[in-house]
Amino acid sequence: MEAMKMKEFGFGKSDVELLNSNQTRGIKYSIWWEDSIKDSLVCAKIKCFEIWKSGKEDEDSKVVQQSYLFNFELREGKMFSKLMEETYLSNQHHVSGEAYAEIVNHSERFVFIAEWFDPNASLFRRYELLFYPGDGSVEMHDVKNHRTFLKRTKYEDLHLEDLFIGNKVNIFSRQLVLLDYGDQYTARQLGSKKEKTLALIKPDAVSKAGEIIEIINKAGFTLTKLKMMTLSRKEATDFHIDHQSRPFLNELIQFITSGPIIAMEILRDDAVCEWKRLLGPANSGLARTDAPESIRALFGTDGIKNAAHGPDSFACAAREMELFFPSSGVCGPANTAKFTNCTTCCIVKPHAVSEGLLGKILMTIRDAGFEISAMQMFNMDRINVEEFYEVYKGVVSEYNEMVTEMYSGPCVAMEIQQTNPTMTFREFCGPADPIVKIVGDQLTKHRKLPDIYALEPSEQSLVKLRSRMLFTVRICQRMVY
Repeated sequence: MEAMKMKEFGFGKSDVELLNSNQTRGIKYSIWWEDSIKDSLVCAKIKCFEIWKSGKEDEDSKVVQQSYLFNFELREGKMFSKLMEETYLSNQHHVSGEAYAEIVNHSERFVFIAEWFDPNASLFRRYELLFYPGDGSVEMHDVKNHRTFLKRTKYEDLHLEDLFIGNKVNIFSRQLVLLDYGDQYTARQLGSKKEKTLALIKPDAVSKAGEIIEIINKAGFTLTKLKMMTLSRKEATDFHIDHQSRPFLNELIQFITSGPIIAMEILRDDAVCEWKRLLGPANSGLARTDAPESIRALFGTDGIKNAAHGPDSFACAAREMELFFPSSGVCGPANTAKFTNCTTCCIVKPHAVSEGLLGKILMTIRDAGFEISAMQMFNMDRINVEEFYEVYKGVVSEYNEMVTEMYSGPCVAMEIQQTNPTMTFREFCGPADPIVKIVGDQLTKHRKLPDIYALEPSEQSLVKLRSRMLFTVRICQRMVY
């Protein structure tokens, strides 16, 4: 097999030795599959990449790129483009900046192990998902059958910030769960940058959740989980385990259990330190002096009622997130949904969440006099979405677009309270087409994808609310935390 491939590409072991010894003058190279030269490549996912030098010794040499772009790491962990740069410099040849930039942009790729549930076969299928940030293209390989599932194709709806372990992404209508990094390079490059921490909005600042979430978005965080909840005394004691010997422990517990809180998992590089910086000093009075733009300075009152909380370390963040978002699959602390005749359901759609509009939408709803009595972020699969939108099937022409949008990413479900809330809140939202009118005229650019969804007026509104909101047990069991 190895000899055949070498013959096919006109490449021998001596060429590999020349490559590794940085003697590249006048040599034409081809790189092939992993099993050809295992001792030189960690992995390879392409058929052929050719790069050669042209020009005389007294002229600037040029790098020419042809055929498939390379996608692999070398034994010492260097990308091939970096090695070639060092090679040419060591031989006193020059690579034009434009040519080198093109190579770097197109060569970098990130690999993830992803899983997709095949509803026809009723089984989970695993793929290797490759993302090329240079041109936004994707590629997929079937792990079990060792074959290409999707050739490299541009896909505008996937972005680098969407790629982190545990997230759900949609590739051409397939909802993939990212399970793990696919290679060491991806783990090194993204693993250290995608740090998670807990952001907790305390009872005194729940009414300011929109402003706080807006600050979080502007600071470069990605909101990956969110739930409004209430804590029992035992849960509050477990949460404040580090303050067991403090004289103000009872005061802390009484305050944290006095009303609803909003727990969030937020993501970015150096997330723990950056979130602590946004919070400011624990005492809100001191924060107003030392960090007047911090969250505690803006929304806190004192050392106990200080608006929000953040863990002090990565280990502490992991422990606290396990309390609020258990990895075991249980629901964690109780939600705050009331399910009364004075409530209705509101869904902030995935495109609005991904565009960072959640904070603005929460502020707009609050300023209009509505109360958000429950809230949670979750992902829906296609089956759930079709059930959710079943009354629109065959009725509206945008049905397929509505379904695709709703499971394209995380959405936020809210329970809205007010007298005669269904009719009033629908009027507040306005027509489904934002070109006609919508509460968020200035918040959305999508003609057929308004930012929020509210229930139709109906005698069955309470039944619909119960069946459609995340807070029902059936949907909770399908969530991926």
